[in-house]
Amino acid sequence: MVFEINFLTVVVMALLGAACAYLANQNIAVFNDGVRPVYPQYFSGMMDRASLFATSFALSFGLVIGFGLPTSIAGGIIIVHTIMLACDIIGAAFADKGTQVWISTAVGALFGVIIMFAMQGIVDVFAILPIPFLDNLSTVGSLIVVTFCIFPALAVAYKQGAKWGFIVFGATLLIKQIVSMYGSFAVGTVTIALNADGMALLFSILAMVVCYMMASKKTEGSAAAAFSVFSDNIVRIKHEGYRPQLDAVALESLLDCRHHVGDVHKRRR
Repeated sequence: MVFEINFLTVVVMALLGAACAYLANQNIAVFNDGVRPVYPQYFSGMMDRASLFATSFALSFGLVIGFGLPTSIAGGIIIVHTIMLACDIIGAAFADKGTQVWISTAVGALFGVIIMFAMQGIVDVFAILPIPFLDNLSTVGSLIVVTFCIFPALAVAYKQGAKWGFIVFGATLLIKQIVSMYGSFAVGTVTIALNADGMALLFSILAMVVCYMMASKKTEGSAAAAFSVFSDNIVRIKHEGYRPQLDAVALESLLDCRHHVGDVHKRRR
């Protein structure tokens, strides 16, 4: 690895793993963007903890194996995907109450330390092999990086139509090709080489933001409606006992709807 393993690095990795597992276990924050939209179903009671864990595992494990580990081994440094995605799984694997909260935190800390020593052991083993292939190992996850560049174009197509989606998609590929050919230049004695995939992803994200800003102007109050969904989560995080209150409110609303339906049925009769 490009860093030295000492007492400080062990403590840092343990604290990182513990913090990520705790936040995921307490349903405060997760690293995987794909897992976040699932949590409202868990809060509302439509999904149990086992289903939440299965969903988190399905969405995160492939990224850890196909992107996090190969990129970390090839680069000689542990990227955040390797530990944070795994800690999302660890946090969801345990109940968010009682002693299991601290068990998940301890498992996250232990995982952070183990993954560091395991990475160092893998790098040491690869270093003594007769064929050096670590430099090419990072290409295992290159397809995922390229795919990320396409996702904003799909979002634009969903929001603005297929025409704008194809325009953003074509411009993203053009940016990638231009940077691949002319992205290396010298400034004085320093040579700067731009990453083609990174620049294409940056352009596609900016294009997506601009398209959504243009669309939001056509619908009054859409921005406020989009961000209002986070207010309930903020209240839940700040105040303990929020979930029982939410269940009581939901039950009261359900009873009101039941009475209303009964009144309508009586009027029709």
